[in-house]
Amino acid sequence: MRKILLVMLALLLGGAANVHSQVTIGSYTEPHPGAVLDLQSTKGLKLPAVALFNANIFQLATEKVDEAVGMMVYNTYTAMVHGQGEGVYVWNGSKWLFVAVSSGAAVPVTHIAVSPSGAISVTSGNTQQFTANIVPSNATNPDVFWSV
Repeated sequence: MRKILLVMLALLLGGAANVHSQVTIGSYTEPHPGAVLDLQSTKGLKLPAVALFNANIFQLATEKVDEAVGMMVYNTYTAMVHGQGEGVYVWNGSKWLFVAVSSGAAVPVTHIAVSPSGAISVTSGNTQQFTANIVPSNATNPDVFWSV
């Protein structure tokens, strides 16, 4: 018993409490020295499949949302509010950002259609409301920023 206590004391005094380890999955080789987790597989990595109902809300079971920054998931819910529906998303600390579409080629935004179009005359003190629509309507990532 005394020897075990001496070994434990020596480990604690020697700094063993700050030891970190690295892991390799998919191989028996040593992990890359700069990696905490080294995946070596030709089969790929399956992301957690979840149903995200709103891109502006974290919704996963954890109280420490700030520690989830960088978490990547595969969303299975096609009618997602403020998102692109099914596909890969990453949490940036305040909302889910769309990363990739589940299948098919990406559809880029070609332009923003503003109506009414043409020259508009507004008298001083009045306002004019405009409507902006992304074209095409099935764009993979319709989150664009624009100003007048």
